[in-house]
Amino acid sequence: PNPNPNQEIAVMQRLRHEHIVQYLGCARDVLHGEQYILMEYVVGGTVKAMLARSYPRGLPLAAVQRYGRHLLSGLHFLHEAMIIHSDLKGDNLLVDLSRAAPGAEGADSEWGRLKIADFGSSRELSGSGTHSMHEHALRGSPYWLAPEAIRGVGAGRKADVWALGGVLLEMLTGKPPWFEEQATPPGQFAVFQILNRIVTATGPPPLPPAETMPPALHDLLLACFERNLAKRPTTTQLLAHPWIGV
Repeated sequence: PNPNPNQEIAVMQRLRHEHIVQYLGCARDVLHGEQYILMEYVVGGTVKAMLARSYPRGLPLAAVQRYGRHLLSGLHFLHEAMIIHSDLKGDNLLVDLSRAAPGAEGADSEWGRLKIADFGSSRELSGSGTHSMHEHALRGSPYWLAPEAIRGVGAGRKADVWALGGVLLEMLTGKPPWFEEQATPPGQFAVFQILNRIVTATGPPPLPPAETMPPALHDLLLACFERNLAKRPTTTQLLAHPWIGV
């Protein structure tokens, strides 16, 4: 059930893309007054569940690259459609393993197809749709939020690009960005600490040593976590990045 599904339905009805979960319709529970959004069934579950179940130290690089390409493709489609997702994270990315036929798409076909889901925090851009548009309501999940989204000074397309970097880091390490093993127990104070750390830091979240990943991936992560909005790339620019290779 979705307590306020109308906006999400309006967004989902417009979206038809291979890397976005398909909207099928909606239904209303007359007895309880709740409305349900009906989506396509995706066999493999979420990226977060995959990490917790089988890859607690992070996915193989081939899977990170494949899913990164799929995520960027879907996100670029959204941005071209003037939609900001606002809550990209492993828990909102589904893996369609029904498409993983051996030999069908090369050696990494076992990883299936990644799809963006959960548009409950999404919003449509108006006017010029630039990344400087202000948004006062804080949307998204703390670990993946961009500094400008927390400050409320322009949470637009490029906040999604920051979150894209956060998802890549999550897939690479098995943990959210800014995650610490000895973190404060969950609660309001812990959330405040995370948000404060993101805003006050002067660089990206802690990254694995550069020598443990391809140089192009390290470069892409630094680009996504660029704090200067004018220098942080758009999805169009990232599609031409060497690590993406599409």
